[in-house]
Amino acid sequence: MDFRSLERDAWFAPGVAGSYAAAFRDVVGPAIRPLLDSASLQPGDRLLDVACGPGRVGAMAQELGAAPIELDFSAAMLSLVPAALPDAPRVRASALSLPFEDRCLDVVASNFGLLHFPDPERALAEAARVLRPGGRTAWTVWTEEASLFQVIPRAVGALGVAPPLPDGPSFFRYGRPAELIAALGRAGFSDAKYRIFNWTAVLSGSDEVWSMFQDGSARTRATLRALAPADRARVRHRVEEELAPFRVEDRLRFPTQAVIGYATCPGG
Repeated sequence: MDFRSLERDAWFAPGVAGSYAAAFRDVVGPAIRPLLDSASLQPGDRLLDVACGPGRVGAMAQELGAAPIELDFSAAMLSLVPAALPDAPRVRASALSLPFEDRCLDVVASNFGLLHFPDPERALAEAARVLRPGGRTAWTVWTEEASLFQVIPRAVGALGVAPPLPDGPSFFRYGRPAELIAALGRAGFSDAKYRIFNWTAVLSGSDEVWSMFQDGSARTRATLRALAPADRARVRHRVEEELAPFRVEDRLRFPTQAVIGYATCPGG
C-alpha cells in the first residue's frame, strides 16, 4: 500500500467519512473563518473548497456571499456536503489535477487538506494555475502545538510498537511557517504571508479521543489497524496516561494551533 492508497482506504469508506465529519467538527471548525478572512473572501467570489470534506468551508463562504465549489476525491465525503449548499457544484477530483481551466477562479482554500495529498506542492501549483491574476489562496496546516494529534502517536512510540506505514508527507511538514511560505512561493504565488491561530479543542473523554482517530482518521486509523490486538490494547491503556495533562474537571482540553498560509496570484 502506498500513501495515496492509505488515504483512499480511509476516505472512500462512508463510515470513516461520517465519523470524521461528526467527531472533528469542533476541532477543525474554529479555523474556518480565519482561513476565509486570510483569503480576503469577497461577496461574489468563486471559491474552490479543496478537500472539502463535509462542506463546512463552503457553507461559511456562502454565508459570506461567495459562490463555493466543493471538491473532494471521495464520493463519501461529497455526499456529506449539506443541503444548505444546493447550488454549489460538487466535483469529485484530485487536488493534484484540478478539472478547471487556467485563471478561472477567484479564491482557492483548504482547511487542513494539504498534508493528505501525496504531493502537497503539486496541489499548491494547481491552485496557482486555476486562479485569476490577483486571485487569492489560503491553507491551514497543523503545528506540533496541536496537542490532540500527538496523543496516540506518542503512545505508540512510547511502547515501541509502531508498524511500518507507507511514506507520505510529514503530518507537521508545514507547521513551521517559513516552510509553508516557501512552498507557496515555489508554487508561483506572490506576497505570501502567514498567521498563527490558537484555540482550545474540548472533548468529553478518552473514549471520544480513541474512537475519533480509530474510526475517523487516515494515518492514525491505519496505524491502529496494523497493530496486533494485544499491542492495540496496550496503546489504548497508554493513551489514558498521555491524556492526564489535558484533564480539566470533567473534560479534556487540548491547546491547538494552526498556521494559515495565504498568498496572491501575480498580475492582479
